[in-house]
Amino acid sequence: MSQKKSSLYLITLLVVISAGLVFSGYGAYTYHWQQEQLEHEIIGQTEESAVRLAGTLANYIESYQVNEYDKLVAHEIRTHNHSALSAIVVDDYKMGEITGQKVYTSGWERTAEGVVSIEAEAASANKLISHNSYFAELNISGSSGDALGQVRVYASDRELKKRSLALLMQIVGSMLVLLLVLSLVLILLLKHLFIRPLRTLAEAVDQQDGSSIPQLVEPVSPYREISQLTDAMGQMLRTISQTQQELQREHEYLENIVEGTRAGTWSWNIQTGETVYNERWAEMVGYTLSELEPVSIETWQSLSHPDDLERSAQLLEKHFSGEDDFYECEVRMRHKDGHWIWVQDRGRVASWQADGQPLEMYGTHLEITEVKEYQEQLQRIAHYDMLTGLPNRVLLFDRLGLALEHTRKERRDLAVFFIDLDGFKEVNDEHGHDAGDFLLVEIANRLASVLRAEDTLARLGGDEFVAVLPGIRGRDQLEPILNRMLQEMNRPVVMPEGTELKVTASIGVSLFAGERDLGVNQLVTLADQAMYQAKMQGKNSFCFSNSLDVD
Repeated sequence: MSQKKSSLYLITLLVVISAGLVFSGYGAYTYHWQQEQLEHEIIGQTEESAVRLAGTLANYIESYQVNEYDKLVAHEIRTHNHSALSAIVVDDYKMGEITGQKVYTSGWERTAEGVVSIEAEAASANKLISHNSYFAELNISGSSGDALGQVRVYASDRELKKRSLALLMQIVGSMLVLLLVLSLVLILLLKHLFIRPLRTLAEAVDQQDGSSIPQLVEPVSPYREISQLTDAMGQMLRTISQTQQELQREHEYLENIVEGTRAGTWSWNIQTGETVYNERWAEMVGYTLSELEPVSIETWQSLSHPDDLERSAQLLEKHFSGEDDFYECEVRMRHKDGHWIWVQDRGRVASWQADGQPLEMYGTHLEITEVKEYQEQLQRIAHYDMLTGLPNRVLLFDRLGLALEHTRKERRDLAVFFIDLDGFKEVNDEHGHDAGDFLLVEIANRLASVLRAEDTLARLGGDEFVAVLPGIRGRDQLEPILNRMLQEMNRPVVMPEGTELKVTASIGVSLFAGERDLGVNQLVTLADQAMYQAKMQGKNSFCFSNSLDVD
């Protein structure tokens, strides 16, 4: 299993980022507020100094004490709590009159080298304003109210920037310390309260039993949320375990059924042709599954009888269309040894595509060769004479009925021969029933050799036979056949030990040309009556029924 990152660090990172955003917002607000306070303080210093100097300098200007008020201005700018002041300029109108100037200007300026006296040219108001961010200007008035001059106090934003930077560093440092402390505390809390219980829970889940299901989880935390999670997982694992046990029992149950019924199983992806067979499926046709690999639906098609594939396809289509709930078809499959076996193929579509087309189908194969052989045997018993292998009365009347229908449609004649052996009782009495049976089989073969492939020869029982000849073109076509039959009957039948058995035959013929609406029983009865006429005429002959005589 690949190593994955712990959620502890992700949770901590998200909380720290959230706290950082909160602290950043608070720090930005604090910085802005402190900066406004500093700005108000600088403006206050500027205005305060201007007011104080305007009131103090008046006396000095009136008494022409330039040096004294110059010292006073220098002291004002050097005062510690006036560090924001950058220059103080005094315009003295009185001294300007004495010096012949419009105004006498003097003052002090704070520079990188310290506080220095300002030259008159440097004391220009425009020049100072361009170098400073704040200034206050007040007129100096004498005791009589006349204008004595002006005082201008300038303040630079250097101090504001310096103190703002210090404030910013202080706020950032505090935030970083707080975030670090918060992260450590959060990591410890999360690790103790959540991560450690969750890790213990994960380790418990990793402990799997023999069925690859995690063992039941015991409570690993005194806290409600973790306990609820543990209880929920425990319940889920119990449910999974019970479900798997039920599935295992169901699997064993179905497996025992498959083994007990010797069924082959198959699954088929109808869209791709991919199939899966079990070993028994291949064993039915004499192979191992590995011998048939790679397997697909074509594997089944190649082993199935071509005549059965069309019927299978039709039944599958009826199932796919919903006409039949299940697919069921009996097909022949070629065994590895070359013979054919019968298989009962059953299945049902288990899943469908969104467009309604069948997707996956599951089913079974059951070998029913013995059942089919038994059914065929029952069919032969029901429709064939067990001694001669000829059709019996049931199959005779069925075929005769079909022949009548064709005769009416094709407008051709139909002949029925009723054949009774002359002297058969004497053979039985003299030579026994085994000899009689041998004779009946030989007579059946001789009669069949005279007839055409489309004709039907049946044994009604005892020594009575009936032949049905469809598609006859009148009596003239029948007489050569009847004569050959009599000739065959006249030839002795030689038994294996050399004993000769001799019989003859009396044959009655009913001929139907469609002119009357006669049934099967009537035709046989008429031929039977004609046979008795032949016997009355001396046996070993044939006679046509007078009631159906046609030219």
